[in-house]
Parts: sequence; C-alpha cells; structure tokens
Amino acid sequence: MRTSLLETTISADLSLTQIKERIASIKMKSVGDLEGQPPSLKSRVDATYAKVKKLKLWDDPIKHKQLDKLLRKLEALVSED
Repeated sequence: MRTSLLETTISADLSLTQIKERIASIKMKSVGDLEGQPPSLKSRVDATYAKVKKLKLWDDPIKHKQLDKLLRKLEALVSED
C-alpha cells in the first residue's frame, strides 16, 4: 500500500495537501474495513473530492456538465441552513 501511494505521488506530482488527503482516505478505509463497516460519509466525500481534482473532470465537456449539476445540488444543500 505504501509503495503504491509513493508511486502515485511521484507520477502524479502530488502536493503535500493531496498526499495528506490520500493518507487520511486510506486510514478511514482501513478503519471501516477492520470494523466491517463501510467508510464514513466524510471519508467518502474527501476521497471523491480528491479524485475529481486528480482526474480534472472539468476538462471533459460531458463530465463537466454532470459535475456542474452535482455541484449545484451540493451548493443548494449547504446553503439551506
């Protein structure tokens, strides 16, 4: 696991923040696996956010539209307070 993280870090030229996000995501997954529970909602959000940033979905026109729709829904959800 460490080796693959290191290889990914080097090949993708990840920043320190991105590395910390990935480590946190891995830790949350392993804790959930040990307890027989799925990963927490927070860890899923963090992992998904990291993937979106890594994959640069905004460069793909089709995925850009889908991402925009989902982002609008999230923004509406957090602005309801």
